[in-house]
Amino acid sequence: MLTNAKNIEKYQILKTLKTSAKIPLVFFCVDIETGKHVVLKKFPPISDPDETKLNRFLNQNRINFEHPNIVPITEFFSLNDEHFIVSPYAESVTMREFYQTRKLRKKADNLFFTKVLLGALNGIKALHAREILHLDIRPQNILLCTENGKPNYENPQVKLIDFGSAKFPDDAPQQRPFAFVYSAPEQVLNLWENLDFSTDLYALAVSFYEILTREIPFAHSHPEMLVNLQLTQTLKPHKRIDSQLFEVLKKASFKHKFRLPPNRYSRAELIDFMRDANAQRYQSCDAMISDLQKTFNLNADF
Repeated sequence: MLTNAKNIEKYQILKTLKTSAKIPLVFFCVDIETGKHVVLKKFPPISDPDETKLNRFLNQNRINFEHPNIVPITEFFSLNDEHFIVSPYAESVTMREFYQTRKLRKKADNLFFTKVLLGALNGIKALHAREILHLDIRPQNILLCTENGKPNYENPQVKLIDFGSAKFPDDAPQQRPFAFVYSAPEQVLNLWENLDFSTDLYALAVSFYEILTREIPFAHSHPEMLVNLQLTQTLKPHKRIDSQLFEVLKKASFKHKFRLPPNRYSRAELIDFMRDANAQRYQSCDAMISDLQKTFNLNADF
């Protein structure tokens, strides 16, 4: 339940996790009243606040429900024109940290990665059940829980974080930021009409392609060229990805094949193209989960 904290004194900052002049500051803290570790995010004070960005930050307090694959917001408060949100701390590594660390990934096999993928899907499913789109699924926002620095390779526990880009059912149409590499074409082209459940599944597929191959699928030093790759390039088979698993990722990341540069089409034409492309992807988490379970003969518990 959200509470109205009168001040920040109840939290003792132990470590700064992320700091920037443009994005929320993130701190690892202890709640002095309970002794529990938490993550505290503060929206940085700026002289000319970006209301849209601030509202996206504050909207995260709506992710306040319990789910095993979601890190919820447990408290939200404001103090001296600064805004704070609090989440439970989970000992974990991001999936980017996991695949980049050889001693962690060396025990992982296709079944392990599939279970991790299913855990992420269950988290997304919980959001979609509430008509919430995450819209920022990437390896850095998928946590793999650990104990004494080690994950459970038999039954990995996965949690989604960072809901600053989330779209809620009552949100007004608006231009939204998108993440390089992972965002679906409809996000890159700012076609808010085409954002749907398959948009998150696209990002999840691209994220897991990177996690499995240890290679960023769409990479270029020039931002415009990178955006072009996001719009036009498809995932390619890779020796590190099981062929059946690749087919699932391929379907989830389906995109329209442009005959001309996208800027040569009208917005109405682009909306139609994206609608047709989205229809070729998985339309729900359940459909993607079902194919993964069939591929690896997993029961419904995963």
